[in-house]
Amino acid sequence: MPDILEFDDSLTYRHIRDVGFNGLVGPFGFASAADDEWRFYLDLDNRHSNVGGVCHGGALVTLLDIGMGAAAFRAVGHRPVATIELSVQFVAAARAGQRVHGRSRLLRAVGSLVFMQGEAWSGGRRVVNGTGVWKVLGPRQERQTAS
Repeated sequence: MPDILEFDDSLTYRHIRDVGFNGLVGPFGFASAADDEWRFYLDLDNRHSNVGGVCHGGALVTLLDIGMGAAAFRAVGHRPVATIELSVQFVAAARAGQRVHGRSRLLRAVGSLVFMQGEAWSGGRRVVNGTGVWKVLGPRQERQTAS
């Protein structure tokens, strides 16, 4: 992994649908970077801060879950997936007014399971790492345009 992951503004980011919980926390940007790699971001504001004035860990976990989950969805041909395991390591703090951007990588897709790895950066520092497993739930769905 690189020492610093720069935000790649050459990619075409789309907003992940802002419905339900995503609408309360986002908007989240998402883009394909390679066959097995995707990028994502969240612009932090005061909604994402904890009482200590830094980004709440739950917001970072949510960002990784959504970033890796959206990547898992795309990795299996736009079939619905659900998180069944998520492991997160907090590395540094992020603050309101910063962009947290990250990368998801497909580690392996076998049977009905998708294994993903992710990391996110803010202010030139890695803030969180994670790995997870997603369960493929059913048949391919119609691709929905990001709003």
